[in-house]
Amino acid sequence: MADNKGRRRYKRRAASVPVEIVEKDCRYNGLVVNVGRGGTFIITGELLPIGEEVIIIYPFSGLKKKKKKGTIVRVEKEGIAVQFHKPNLF
Repeated sequence: MADNKGRRRYKRRAASVPVEIVEKDCRYNGLVVNVGRGGTFIITGELLPIGEEVIIIYPFSGLKKKKKKGTIVRVEKEGIAVQFHKPNLF
């Protein structure tokens, strides 16, 4: 994964959180490996296009799930970088 720390507006934290990625009418599984206020990097085996809007669903305990909307800004062999539409963690 490329080092983009110099271009990032917000700090990122390491994570290991399974998520669901919703793109149009399709759903994919992924694993968040880092996250910050402005975005996240998700390992996924899916080929998703740059510029595509997605919804990231974080499965938290209980009945409520957290959803974050964003746009795919980078695609790598391992996964995708998503920039959140509204910068905040949760």
